[in-house]
Amino acid sequence: MKSRILSALRLLSLACLAATVTARAGIPEPDTVFFGSIALDGRYVTSTNVDVSVELRATANGPALRTYRMGSSARAGNLYALRATAESAPPLLQPGALALGSTVHVIVRDATGVRDSTTHVLSERGGFVRLDFGDVDGDGDGMSDAFELTHFGTSTSGNPALDSDGDGRSNLQEFLDQTNPLVADGRHPADIAPANDAISIGEVTAYTLAWQLGEEWSVEPKIIPVNYVTRAGALWKGGEAYLFDNSPTTNAPMWWVNPPPGPALHEDNTVMDTSEPRRSLALQSVAPRKSGPEVMRSAPVNFTPAQATPVRIQVRPDSSTLSFAIEETPPAGWIIRNVSHGGRIDRVHQKIKWGPFYDTEPRELTYDVTALPGTSTTGAFQGIGSFNGRSLALAGVQQVLPPGVASPPSLASSLSADGQFRLRLTGNPGGRYVIEASTNLQQWSPVQSVTADDSGGLDYAVSQLGLTQRFFRARAAD
Repeated sequence: MKSRILSALRLLSLACLAATVTARAGIPEPDTVFFGSIALDGRYVTSTNVDVSVELRATANGPALRTYRMGSSARAGNLYALRATAESAPPLLQPGALALGSTVHVIVRDATGVRDSTTHVLSERGGFVRLDFGDVDGDGDGMSDAFELTHFGTSTSGNPALDSDGDGRSNLQEFLDQTNPLVADGRHPADIAPANDAISIGEVTAYTLAWQLGEEWSVEPKIIPVNYVTRAGALWKGGEAYLFDNSPTTNAPMWWVNPPPGPALHEDNTVMDTSEPRRSLALQSVAPRKSGPEVMRSAPVNFTPAQATPVRIQVRPDSSTLSFAIEETPPAGWIIRNVSHGGRIDRVHQKIKWGPFYDTEPRELTYDVTALPGTSTTGAFQGIGSFNGRSLALAGVQQVLPPGVASPPSLASSLSADGQFRLRLTGNPGGRYVIEASTNLQQWSPVQSVTADDSGGLDYAVSQLGLTQRFFRARAAD
């Protein structure tokens, strides 16, 4: 009797399992439906645009699992509707099914190829997910609804012909340049006579003086950034005339550029041929490898309260430099004296400012800084060099230590104009150090033992023969 009951239970279990499998295979799980609008070139895509289709893919470059062609379903109207088959657990039983939790790619295509795309994580079955594509220009004025809503309050209140911020560019041009139509960013702030679209030496001088003294300017940015100063100087030296160019997309102040030069003319106004004659390949030579500008600060490792600590800043512009300046922030509350090269102290912001300079000559800028009596905390420095409108943080010494406090060695790397890789060691004056190299940050091999100079620094050239990737460090010699 007992054996017959166990046999019956086993048969019942097998029957339930079979029924479960049959039900799993026979009743498909509900689809997830993606739908939404499509805008291409600022215009809505409608059901008549049958060359536009939407694809569902498991990977960005994989095959289409599902495709919807615009106009293929009257019920969808001017929207697309794309079904995604999702299943809650493996094994996936239906062809083209996707597991819950996977990321799908939704791709918009037309006759020219892929026009737009997005991704979505399948988090549930049987849901409706709206994914709209593109910026729509509902009133047809050339500016998207989103742009007008953001800057003018509604999707139709922006006038494309107006120059709302008075910077010389229409609202439509601001939209095309991806800039704010309510902020005067079309003209450089130094250009106080904007009708001529040029920056004169007088304008550069006035702008520079306000920057040096920390004075507020009449237009934004009222606190003048050093990059704006060197950009103004570069535009003046580049020919004074300038224009706004944000293609490819960049940021201020680099979107102000000198216009390209026109063709050279003969006296009769015919175009002069300035092309160089063709040269034999055998006579051509390879130009030396160029490196960018460099700025390096050096100072003693330790300071003595109430005594002057000398600070030196080595500045090496490169051959492309038209205008450069340095902005230095010494330790807060310390006394600044003996600033070289016509540098000015900005008392408002507690900075030292040099420049702008309009050549490519290297300079050693110097000043003295004195800690107040009783100072026992580390003195920290911050500074940047600005070249043609781009900034570069000062390398080298970043702090000076109280008396008797030893400094751990540090290394900074640079590339010289002749392509030589160099290391700058900063440590204790006269200290002995071992420079080590590694290819994996685990095994280190000694390269050379060196001695720091009286300022605690040392320049070391590294051979690049056979170099693929190496890391360097310095440690105190035993």
